Amino acid sequence: MPSLFEAQIRHAEFYLHVLEHADELYLQGDDALVQGLTLLDISWPNIQRGQAWAAGHMASDGPAVRICSDYPNLGRNCLALRQHPREQIQWLLIGFEAARKLKRRSTEGIHLGNLGTAHVELGDYKTASSYFRGRLGIAREIGDRRGEHKVLSNLGVTYKNMGEPQLAIDHYLQCLEILRETKDQRSEAIVLGNLVQI
Repeated sequence: MPSLFEAQIRHAEFYLHVLEHADELYLQGDDALVQGLTLLDISWPNIQRGQAWAAGHMASDGPAVRICSDYPNLGRNCLALRQHPREQIQWLLIGFEAARKLKRRSTEGIHLGNLGTAHVELGDYKTASSYFRGRLGIAREIGDRRGEHKVLSNLGVTYKNMGEPQLAIDHYLQCLEILRETKDQRSEAIVLGNLVQI
């Protein structure tokens, strides 16, 4: 019979996988989207308990650290619909700290980018730009060109909203260089549209 601690780990991991599955369904769209959100809503109290348990044990337990890192990442699309940005920020800060402990640079960067997005939702562009710059540094360090172009675009939007048009243009132009290299014409069209609006 597992100990209480082992049972709590299993509970947290199980509902992490439920959250991940709900997110995957949501991204499929159509009927699967509704199924994903229904699964999320039915499981929401247990998902919250699983994340809270892991956060409370992060200092002492290896599996809890991994679980904390994964919760805000594996369910990021559904969580953006169901959590207030301030709650997202709490989970993301815990996730970021966990990713640092695990030396998961890519996940650290993802958390920083999502922290930036959550602060944009709150209208706090200065803090958002700081997180986005951290995300940009990691993307460049690990050679994540896709992550780099996304965060350059986010910085363009953020600087535009801050009333810094030249900084917005500079970041959009850097983004366009990457998109032309990678032949991502759809994203290139979006960034060109953003540039025209400055």
